[in-house]
Amino acid sequence: MAEDPAASPSSLRGCRLRPFVPDLPDWEALARLHNRAQPEEPTTAEQQAHVHRSTPADSWWVERVLECPNGHLIGYSTLGQAFWSGRPDVFHLHMMVDPDWRNLGLGTLLYDRVWSLAAATHRFTKVTARTLESRPAALHFLCKRGFEVAMREPVSNLDLGTWEPARGQVGLDKAAAQGIAIHNLQDLIPNMPDWQTRYWHMDAAIRQDIPSLHPDPGTSLEEFVRHPLGSPRFSPDLRWIAIEEATGSWIGVTGFWKPAPGAHRLETHVTGVHPTWRRHGVATALKTTAINAAVAMGFQQIETFNEEDNPMLQLNWALGFRSTTARVSMSLDVARSH
Repeated sequence: MAEDPAASPSSLRGCRLRPFVPDLPDWEALARLHNRAQPEEPTTAEQQAHVHRSTPADSWWVERVLECPNGHLIGYSTLGQAFWSGRPDVFHLHMMVDPDWRNLGLGTLLYDRVWSLAAATHRFTKVTARTLESRPAALHFLCKRGFEVAMREPVSNLDLGTWEPARGQVGLDKAAAQGIAIHNLQDLIPNMPDWQTRYWHMDAAIRQDIPSLHPDPGTSLEEFVRHPLGSPRFSPDLRWIAIEEATGSWIGVTGFWKPAPGAHRLETHVTGVHPTWRRHGVATALKTTAINAAVAMGFQQIETFNEEDNPMLQLNWALGFRSTTARVSMSLDVARSH
């Protein structure tokens, strides 16, 4: 292997450990690896390209891939500044290994390589990572290296074949009685040239107390337009906005990421309500409207996740969602473990 032949398992003869190249061939190869290693969270080359291009230019990352002679990637690791934390000393780790190549030491090889490269040029005090409870080997890998569970977010699914619209009718009626109307974003855009700014202000308000590993450092309008609004998975016809009719204020949002062609499942982006309008049925009205639309569009399932103490989890359960696994956010105190 090109970078570190001494650390190469004998079964990897002919493969090479190399830097990731941000171009179409590597984005396509990375998407193929991702869909094999993490099929619960499907992606595309276009989405991978967007992730790379939307990363702030002043955020430092190192990426390495394991490539076979046939050009297929069998492993990937990246470690770098978690720019969303607002702290340059907080890094984030992301790794994948092809299922057919696990238990051969590839994870250790990839981890050690990006760690040594990062440590050689940067001082970081904390590293975060995320996996699923349904991936026990990944949890074991991280725990063995000193990572500890920092946050747990149950993943819940709604079988639309069992959806009962009456579950959300109380919320719809309650919101309407208070002068709250639910609009599809696609219908609002033609008559609202400032819709991106309105969306940005609303998003900032609802995210202030959404559970997270890091305090929300805020996002500029330019960054917000780049992501999430600029994501290839963003689609205005899959977003719904709650508006206070008396003032025209945007007070809540829900919606789904754009699914892959032929997909039967929708993934929720975020459901949130301005703090002054919570406990008024707005979230229920938003989610019920979106669920009814998903049924009408012929989808079979909706997936979402919430921090385990977030009241939104209880709302989802009341609407018929059932938890299947959980996202597990891990954290490593570097000074204590190294």
